[in-house]
Amino acid sequence: MCVIALFKKSKPTEEIIKQMSSINKDGAGVAWREDGVVNWRKGLSNETLFRITKELKLPFVVHFRFGTVGKNSKHLTHPFPVSKDIELDVVGSGKDVIFHNGHWEGWRDYCLGYIQTRSIRLPKGDFSDSRAIAWMVYHYGFEFLKLLPDTNKFIVMTPKHLWSSGDFKEKDGNWYSNLYWERTEVVTRYGWNADTQSWNKPSDDEKETKDEVVDGKTVEDTYGDEIFRSRENEYSV
Repeated sequence: MCVIALFKKSKPTEEIIKQMSSINKDGAGVAWREDGVVNWRKGLSNETLFRITKELKLPFVVHFRFGTVGKNSKHLTHPFPVSKDIELDVVGSGKDVIFHNGHWEGWRDYCLGYIQTRSIRLPKGDFSDSRAIAWMVYHYGFEFLKLLPDTNKFIVMTPKHLWSSGDFKEKDGNWYSNLYWERTEVVTRYGWNADTQSWNKPSDDEKETKDEVVDGKTVEDTYGDEIFRSRENEYSV
């Protein structure tokens, strides 16, 4: 699942932070620009994140992780620095960082082939597809992101620029990679099942029920088979 949020018009309230983390429980991170560098902190609790963002100047970027690729570790929360060693520091500063919402299915094979053909060292520490993407961007440049499935969404923050890729949703002047966190009950019910490593899907009886309405649409309309087929491998970071 995951969600990236670019706050450029207003700061997140405690309630918004709670909503976004309720279905993305594996750690939060934030990045902001100051004194010519990008700073980040990650592996944060809701309370710490709210305290930090209260003091920051707009704009800044927040990410909540729902980990299905790689360990559920604070070091694999976002953002990741675009650097030679893609450091796993939970507090840091640098030139460019990247936030990811999506899934790169073939990342292990791609990285293995890259190492074998170039005889280079794999950076130390745990990996996820998002960390692998940051590593590839360091070697190939940001154009590498165009090679990934277009279901992936990114925000890149540099000391002078903010760049996004993918379909972001605007709400109250801020940008979100998805708004599923507004539908917590439905997403939790039909979301990712860590035990079966698959998406929970409505039963045939539930598909016939038109009573539950979200944003003017029924559960069937919003979370039917078509959505599950198209997004089965999407939100996994």
